[in-house]
Amino acid sequence: MPVQTLLFRKAKKCFEEYVFDILPKRSKHCIIVNNHKVNTYRMQLKYFVLLSVTLLLSQTAIYAQPSNTNNQPPQIDTRLYAAFDSTYLNQLKIDNPFLISYYNFYLDNGYEIIEISNNKQTTYPEVIINNVNDFNIWQIQQQQSLKRDYEQPTYYKIKNENKLLMLYAEKTFAQKLNQHLGRTY
Repeated sequence: MPVQTLLFRKAKKCFEEYVFDILPKRSKHCIIVNNHKVNTYRMQLKYFVLLSVTLLLSQTAIYAQPSNTNNQPPQIDTRLYAAFDSTYLNQLKIDNPFLISYYNFYLDNGYEIIEISNNKQTTYPEVIINNVNDFNIWQIQQQQSLKRDYEQPTYYKIKNENKLLMLYAEKTFAQKLNQHLGRTY
């Protein structure tokens, strides 16, 4: 006999001994089945516990389903084609549509442009952005090898501007993305 079956039977027996030993024994609810006295009160309780556990597990399984039930893959933002290969993006759309949503959201929400205060004399690595009001963050990151930290935001001085490019920390960005997608944990 497999070990799993033996362990299951032992666990079941321990559970029954624990639960049913604390229950009152009602002899008036007994019936005879195959020459054995069976306490119907205990049987009803046993099935009630089994049904309760089953319902609890089924409710958990239902609510654990992903919130995107329309099964429509997200559209690829055209700006992504400037930074990534079209074959790669089309394959992602099939294999990992969440990553497309991540990339799309990062285009407009993964960074912030901040004015530098005049009294601050800190040095930052420089980044070249031709038009601060209209640029592709993925393209800039790839061309200039910008790095992002998981815990802390990363700052870059924009060349010929009195501004900083702040890349949100991965942790902060993930929270913003989950909030945007309605995935709160």
